Amino acid sequence: MSQKTTLQDFCHFLEKELRIDLTTEQWKIYREEKELALINERNQMIHAYYAGTAQFDNAAPIVNPKEPKVYVNEKYGELS
Repeated sequence: MSQKTTLQDFCHFLEKELRIDLTTEQWKIYREEKELALINERNQMIHAYYAGTAQFDNAAPIVNPKEPKVYVNEKYGELS
């Protein structure tokens, strides 16, 4: 199983498959932006993991879950 993220796969496609000729300055900018994008992607995955596991925190109070219709209406307003 691949440990690459979707962004890493896409970058590999851009770099190896398309073989686009970039100037030295363009490669520098590309690498800087790629590094920032990979960091952002990693942070999003970490936040998504914590958000998904927060409900299992032992210190979290036990509450009765809302029905999906109630949740959607509170979060987004009445649906027509």
